[in-house]
Amino acid sequence: MRKDVMTMRRTTIGFLVALALSLLAALPSVEAQHVVFLMRHAEQASGAEADDPPLTETGQRRAQALVTVLKDAGLTAIYTSEAQRTNQTATPLAQALQIEPKGIPRRDIDGLLERLRTQDADGRVLIISHSLTIPHLLKAFGHPEEVIIGRQEYDRLFVIVPKPPGPPLVFVLRFSGG
Repeated sequence: MRKDVMTMRRTTIGFLVALALSLLAALPSVEAQHVVFLMRHAEQASGAEADDPPLTETGQRRAQALVTVLKDAGLTAIYTSEAQRTNQTATPLAQALQIEPKGIPRRDIDGLLERLRTQDADGRVLIISHSLTIPHLLKAFGHPEEVIIGRQEYDRLFVIVPKPPGPPLVFVLRFSGG
């Protein structure tokens, strides 16, 4: 029963992502060249590997659920930090889409933004980052609202549609890892 509910939730989030992309495509005033999906890595282990912890079993399930959520989003690139937890979160989706994730140091927000402008300006990009980095990235994209991500919060997926010269459209979706 629980598996059926989780499958239904993932399918619903996948549908919502597809619906959001369809609505964005229909808006004539949107001048964005790309869509950026932004999320925190999945649940991480605590303990001995505190500097670079791997994903927990729950985190691995969430990473696998990401395949269902974003497989039809038309992703053209995936960016992660150098941390193994961001890479482990990206791996199932990257393998399913046959996309090689691109690593960027988590503190190099300017470098990431430059790569998005120069290498992925026409693409749909997923960035898997960290709770302290995501608010800075949202601000760099022009999102006017302050965002705080709690230490145990792993379920938000931000859909950012840049709208130069104004603030971007930002949708916030939540998905579970099953």
